[in-house]
Amino acid sequence: MIDNLLKYRVMRYPQIIQSLMFLTGSKREDICLPNTNKLHWKWIREIKNDQIPRAMMDYSMYGETKGREILAYQALVYCEKIIEGLTQEEVEQYHTGLGKLFKWLNTAIAGRKLDITRRKIATRKAKEDRQGKIEKEEDRKQRREDYLLDTKAQWEQDKAEDIEAYDRWADRERRREAGEPVSEDEEEEEGEEGKEKEAPVKPVFDEVDTLAKFDEKEENAVVEIPDEIVNDTDDDWPMTAEEEQDYIDRVLDSRAVV
Repeated sequence: MIDNLLKYRVMRYPQIIQSLMFLTGSKREDICLPNTNKLHWKWIREIKNDQIPRAMMDYSMYGETKGREILAYQALVYCEKIIEGLTQEEVEQYHTGLGKLFKWLNTAIAGRKLDITRRKIATRKAKEDRQGKIEKEEDRKQRREDYLLDTKAQWEQDKAEDIEAYDRWADRERRREAGEPVSEDEEEEEGEEGKEKEAPVKPVFDEVDTLAKFDEKEENAVVEIPDEIVNDTDDDWPMTAEEEQDYIDRVLDSRAVV
């Protein structure tokens, strides 16, 4: 396929070879005329017969480009642009082998875009899921706080008499210890056999137990928040945040229609 093609002194559709080689990592200065974007066919004819097939085998449509330098002309959009307008039929009519390269090239670009799209959608969904869990946990914390306040308010209402009695006793004892006057009405009443009544126990709201009762309910379980989601690095298809948002929206909308 390649051997026969490289024997051509002049070739139609050189942009197919150029796009394929850019996509698989070739640099402009290695395949183009100096200071131009025009493929140097004479140089291409002199490369090893297995260079292009090996580059095609080594190319991966999957995963991030993190750690690899991707030049602007090696990006998917550029590689796709320079073969724009060509059809599989016309290329195959010219040369069967070139038609196979063209088919592989289109498949590789489409497959790479599909992989990036799939991961971008998965990342967005993971971010939305994480945000949902953050909001759910914030709601749980707010409900927990409200439950504590409401329960304490009800407890204070139920224990109002006990709290008031203790406060009166504590105030009387404080004044007595300070040598301040205490009225006869406030004096301790004697109990049986002339003993003083036992000091009242200070009512104490049990916050720990109250929160434990809230936490033990299944619907109040702590929501585990995943680690922050980091975007994949796909420098061969760069997008701004707005472009990515719009693109994914359109993809999801089109799937919803189908």
